[in-house]
This record gives sequence, C-alpha cells and structure tokens, in this order.
Amino acid sequence: MDFAAALTFLRTAWGDKGFPMYPHTHWMALYLFSALPGRGALEQRIVQQSLEIVRDYALQERTNAGEVGEIGYASFKAGPVAREVLSQVLQRIIAGQAEEGYWDFADGDVQDRVVNTTKIVSFLKIAREGGTV
Repeated sequence: MDFAAALTFLRTAWGDKGFPMYPHTHWMALYLFSALPGRGALEQRIVQQSLEIVRDYALQERTNAGEVGEIGYASFKAGPVAREVLSQVLQRIIAGQAEEGYWDFADGDVQDRVVNTTKIVSFLKIAREGGTV
C-alpha cells in the first residue's frame, strides 16, 4: 500500500469548499491530517475547515448519534482548535441519551441504536482517558 499516494490524492481532492459531497470525508480527513507530523499550510487548512464543517454537521438534528461520536473521536487529534467541537459533541451526547440508556437522535432506527450507542460509549471512554470528560 502506498500511504503517501493516498494522502496526495486526498490533498488534490480538497477544494475551496472542502471535499466533495460527504461530511464523513471531512471527519476522516480531519483525523488523518491532524495526526501528521510537520503539517504544511494545506494540511492545516484542511484540519481547520474540516473542523468547521463537522461542527456544523454535528449540531444538525438529522445527524445520528454514531456520526456525532465519530466526529468527537476525529476531533481529538486536532488539538486546541477542536475544543469547541468537542464541547458541542459532549453537550449533544449528554442531552441525547434515552432513558433506556441508548443513543438514537436522528432516524429512530431501532437496529442503529446498538451501533450508535457503541460508538458513543467508545468515544466517551477515549474522552475520559484523555481527560476531556
């Protein structure tokens, strides 16, 4: 596998408004480029703009719980610039837990509750270990 070629492809896919189409690409790229040592100006721009895109996406009612957990996890590596995103993610998670213990605040799909709750609990465990929660 040529990891450098994959990162080069992602860099060339970045446009004025970010990556085409999917917010998922932004939080995955946020995670990847935040972890790169010696980031250049383009990588820093990708991290900063991706944070803005995922912050707005995490606050939308239609965004499911699993996605919110994934956004929180991706934001950890972004350092101090991600504090606002992490704060909003945590607020949404705290407010969104059902009485029965699961998280499902978008589509109401009963089958998604298990995977969404697993993603949220995994994020919260990592957040607790990292001193965020």
